Amino acid sequence: MKFEALVNWALTPTKFVPDLSAARAKRDALRGGFVHVRAERLPEFCPPWVQGQLIGWRVHSPIDVTLTPLPQYEIPADCDSAESARATGQQQVWMRGDAAIAVSAPPWLNGFEYLQDGRRQNMFIPNGLGTVEWRLGWTVRDPVGFGLLIVPTIGQESLGVEWGYLSLKALERLEEKGLSIAVRPDREIRISRGQEIARLIPISPEALVL
Repeated sequence: MKFEALVNWALTPTKFVPDLSAARAKRDALRGGFVHVRAERLPEFCPPWVQGQLIGWRVHSPIDVTLTPLPQYEIPADCDSAESARATGQQQVWMRGDAAIAVSAPPWLNGFEYLQDGRRQNMFIPNGLGTVEWRLGWTVRDPVGFGLLIVPTIGQESLGVEWGYLSLKALERLEEKGLSIAVRPDREIRISRGQEIARLIPISPEALVL
């Protein structure tokens, strides 16, 4: 399985690398210089923990951004959608298939338009029920028989990454468009470029029916 950037700002997923030297240095510093405290049970010394962390890839934010909760109202998707948006106190209408979603207009929602193949794209797209699709600017090549399970990063609960599974067919369908994750921030949260925001775990189709 290979990850390929579709735009120059994308950060493709990476493998986790445990810092054993730092863990040993911490253990040895406490062991050699302190009477009452130790660090003998660090997770880096636990093979099952290390192996669990090595599975899959880590997804990183491609931008510095401050996200906020985004209330969303599903409204009639017809010629009166603008009127329905005003009635719900919202400023914009986003069409998602046969659905229309009315939202406010925080700076982060509209401020990260980008060019891909000469066309303007939105990085963040309202997805309904408070979630937002976050386009990341990279795609998957040669999935070699595996789909991808999207899981949240531990410690980033306020970002609200939604669990999701991308099958082989979904990966093929998204190959040219690129992958995205769904997030549901529950408070104002600052994310920095390069910060881990999610994890990808390869899953075989057979595992879904066990």
